[in-house]
Amino acid sequence: MKRRNGFVSNSSSSSFVIVGIKLDKKLLEELHEKFNVEHLGDVRFKNKITYLSDDGPGYIGRLICDVSSESSELQESEISLSEFASLDDHLEEIMGKKMKSKIYTGTRMC
Repeated sequence: MKRRNGFVSNSSSSSFVIVGIKLDKKLLEELHEKFNVEHLGDVRFKNKITYLSDDGPGYIGRLICDVSSESSELQESEISLSEFASLDDHLEEIMGKKMKSKIYTGTRMC
């Protein structure tokens, strides 16, 4: 097993930074019904918006970073302040209601 002092702690996880909304069960069910899919990972959203799952319902938004423990380097990514400002509008189109995006960080199982 690899051992690293950094963003990722073990070989079966990845660490992430996402700007968007954290979904609860109700929001996740609404999205499944709206897009008529079993898994939101099958949906191709516009404007670089993605669905990221973790142990819970997951997140929807703009993925800034997702580093697996198998990768030894952090991939560069960026979001401009104007893109950040318009993200709430893009999420409103998807969700069908006003949403306030936040920056989330975490570790998830792969």
